[in-house]
Amino acid sequence: MLRFIISLWASKLCLFLFKHTGRERDDRPGILALRLCPDFLDRVKKPQLVVAVTGTNGKTTISNLVSNILNLEGKKVAYNTWGANYKAGQARCLLDAVSIFNRPTKDAAVVEVDELLSYKTLPWIQPNYVIVTNICRDSIRRNAHQDLIFSRINEGVSKLPNATLILNADDPNSSFLGENNNKRFFAIADQHADVFETNVSDFPVCPKCGTIPVFNYRHYRAIGNFYCPHCGLKSKTGDFIGTKLDFDKREMLVKEKDGEFKYPLVSDTIFNAFNIMAIITLFRTIGYSPEVIAEHIKHIKLPENRVACEDLGKIKMYTFSAKGQNVSAASTVFEYLAKEPSKKELILLLDEHYGDDPNIETITWLYETDFEYLKNENIKKIIVAGQRYLDYKLRLRLAGIPVEKTVCVFDEQTIPDYVSTDGIESIYVLHDVTTVLRAKKIKDKIKEKITNQ
Repeated sequence: MLRFIISLWASKLCLFLFKHTGRERDDRPGILALRLCPDFLDRVKKPQLVVAVTGTNGKTTISNLVSNILNLEGKKVAYNTWGANYKAGQARCLLDAVSIFNRPTKDAAVVEVDELLSYKTLPWIQPNYVIVTNICRDSIRRNAHQDLIFSRINEGVSKLPNATLILNADDPNSSFLGENNNKRFFAIADQHADVFETNVSDFPVCPKCGTIPVFNYRHYRAIGNFYCPHCGLKSKTGDFIGTKLDFDKREMLVKEKDGEFKYPLVSDTIFNAFNIMAIITLFRTIGYSPEVIAEHIKHIKLPENRVACEDLGKIKMYTFSAKGQNVSAASTVFEYLAKEPSKKELILLLDEHYGDDPNIETITWLYETDFEYLKNENIKKIIVAGQRYLDYKLRLRLAGIPVEKTVCVFDEQTIPDYVSTDGIESIYVLHDVTTVLRAKKIKDKIKEKITNQ
């Protein structure tokens, strides 16, 4: 106990100094807390409401949106807006939610949880609600295989007998989590969309009998409604179902046991519609009315480190997180860009960089990701830069993308030199989560070039 008290006081002092020296977005107070007391996460008191968010893709987006809605409700919320989801970030988050006497000072905490470590951290955090966004193909080196991630999350939630899981019924992997937990499911009905075929194998066989599953419909990749023709295993039924999505009006109808209600959408992407469905399901389960939730969604927006747009007159410039080394995230973004009708140029900044370390992750993910989607006629040019530029050059050739549509260079600083605006309506800078600042610098240089023309 004495060790925890020393850890709490020392790390609270560290947090105070960091906040008052412009370094609030820093995990080092959490690192200090864990070094002084390794079981800090277990010992620190939690607010009355704790929401944990885990899964492969969408954790930071959903965590931000949940936190924003709680703030709009007048709640004091502890949350790391920059997506720190390892133990140090979680300790930093919960450290901000207690006094030096270990008494809760916040009404709620929204804790982003790394899916690979969830089996350890979820039991320490003891959330009231766990949102699992999805489980799908990710980095081979970091997360190995989706079955491993399923087992890790399942082990974690099995130790939370009082928690309610918020699960995506249209995800054939994560929807079968938590056999003994309370669960609420969300889904989106068949929108009769033109869904591209994919290289990404998120759900190759039935987990019960090994038979190849059949999909009644898909929204993208393996997100959709399936059944097994051999053993009869099938998708879960949603408690909250998005019945009609209107991306032009940015709204959707959601059916539940109490009726059908209209909610706003925060973007024109199907994957963000699923994020909004998760949020609706969470707050309806907590007890908020559809009207209150809908009103709050009108006033929230996607985090700028995931998607941002600037209107430069005749051209719109976007920065868009596409998660390098993550085949499911990159392929989903590529499909969206192929379908988005504007005439565009793409800039790919998907290499992972750690200082001057030239050892960037295995390139096998390039050959599972659907670069073939980028052959679409509305994509006029693709610019790639970074240490792996030659690997991208080869992959683009194998995808059938004409050589005259691509520019592949080593030096990222030269990217603006290759950007042209003739006949272009939009420019997308796609970046990895580790390259947000680099992408912003490139975007600012391109913006300067365009405004000076």
